[in-house]
Amino acid sequence: MKDESLHTIDILKTILDKYGYECLDWEPVVIQKTLNIDFQAAKINVYKALAAIALLQTDRFWSDWQTFHFLAQCLNNTVPSAGTIQELSVSQIMVAVDTANKLREELQDLSFVPVFSEEVSKFIASQALNQGVWFLPAPLDFASPYASKTMLVCNDCGNEEFFMDEEDEICPTCTSKYDLTSLSSASHNEDRLKLGFGKNTKVVTQYSTLQVQKTLQSLLEGRDINLDENNQDHICAAKLFTAIKYMTKRRREKLL
Repeated sequence: MKDESLHTIDILKTILDKYGYECLDWEPVVIQKTLNIDFQAAKINVYKALAAIALLQTDRFWSDWQTFHFLAQCLNNTVPSAGTIQELSVSQIMVAVDTANKLREELQDLSFVPVFSEEVSKFIASQALNQGVWFLPAPLDFASPYASKTMLVCNDCGNEEFFMDEEDEICPTCTSKYDLTSLSSASHNEDRLKLGFGKNTKVVTQYSTLQVQKTLQSLLEGRDINLDENNQDHICAAKLFTAIKYMTKRRREKLL
């Protein structure tokens, strides 16, 4: 564990192979001392180990933007700072999300991959917009509506909210979707749907993503295209292409 370029997933697998799953319940200071004694682990690898264990113990990476921000730094070979906000590049965010999700997937039946909250999604979108990126492909597609500011607008009641489900263009206000004690079972009121409520809607996108998507697809397919440095769609697509290539590179660095 002296090699600072070690992938977080490889570090976690090494730890679990040596100490078993009971080590997930150890205090951070115990993990740190153990890795220093047994492996003479590099400082950043200790942070990556602690981040990986935190990702298995709690869902806060997926629900709380500050936790996401802190752990994302660790997952990108950066000693984290809790006191100041470090701007995360789209490349770094892609690597963090990809790594965290795959860590959960590695456990198979022992765990699950949570859905990212609106709070974290908006944080990711704001980071992307600061870098001139308003379309976010997988694994960040859950945050793309916030980056492009795609809204579902009701022409009847005037309700506006982020458009998150392409198969649901029904106004939730007109169909009493959220008139429940628990949002876990939120659904449109069937009686109001039958009466025609909620269907007079439109989807409005402030920042169009169509040309960005087309350009990015061409780049990923290796087509010979001329990128115009004065074309914002081309610039956005080029940044995304670089981010995807970086994420793919980090994936391939996983050894085990």
